[in-house]
Amino acid sequence: MHLSSTYHQQKVSEFVPISKELQCLSSPLTEPHEKDLGAVTSVFWDIEKCPVPHGCVPRRVGLCIKQFLENKGYSGPLTITAIGVLTDVPSEILREVYASGIALNIIGSTFSTTLDRLICEFTVKNPPPANIMVISDAKSFASDYASRLELRGYNILQPVPSYSLEGFFQEDSGVLEEDKCSETSESAFWICSVCSDNIHGQGFENFTTHVTSCPHKRKLLDWLPSDARFLSRECGDQAKVNEVWR
Repeated sequence: MHLSSTYHQQKVSEFVPISKELQCLSSPLTEPHEKDLGAVTSVFWDIEKCPVPHGCVPRRVGLCIKQFLENKGYSGPLTITAIGVLTDVPSEILREVYASGIALNIIGSTFSTTLDRLICEFTVKNPPPANIMVISDAKSFASDYASRLELRGYNILQPVPSYSLEGFFQEDSGVLEEDKCSETSESAFWICSVCSDNIHGQGFENFTTHVTSCPHKRKLLDWLPSDARFLSRECGDQAKVNEVWR
């Protein structure tokens, strides 16, 4: 009786990381209120598990996500962040994604670990009403955590599984002009969550300079398994263990 009680289930959910809760929704989310439609929206995109679909132009990702949300009625300020071990993503794709106004966050840990922190930071900086969307391979959000956020005034948008990321491009009517992508790239930023001081910056060239720098490579070694880290230092060449740029 106790284990199945509502009180016990609520207490258990408090010990579950946000990223885990986001993967086990069993009930649909509530419809957004009118106040949510004009509120700030933050999209957290797992670019490795949900890559740019084959045949789609990376430079249009930002505009397509924006239009997707606008078609649903959302018109408030929008921030999109591509998260992952970005050295595993071809640099030409990252350059185009960044040019579409999408921020880059390079990590050394898992996406779910970083997501926990980013959602917490977002809620601290953005009081409700505000909207959150996670684009990852998770097929659903956790009803318990979503309910707690909604009780605080936040609106959780349904995530998009990796196999349906093309839906964003299908929503693109082609009305938005290609050259408008660059209008938002000036304000796009990048963050290095690998380095202990969470280095921030702007400009893709500055980003590539940072991720290929010796200080960053040394920090990246700390995230490698111990055996790989030992081999890298023995060889004196990190590229033999973990390619830092394609």
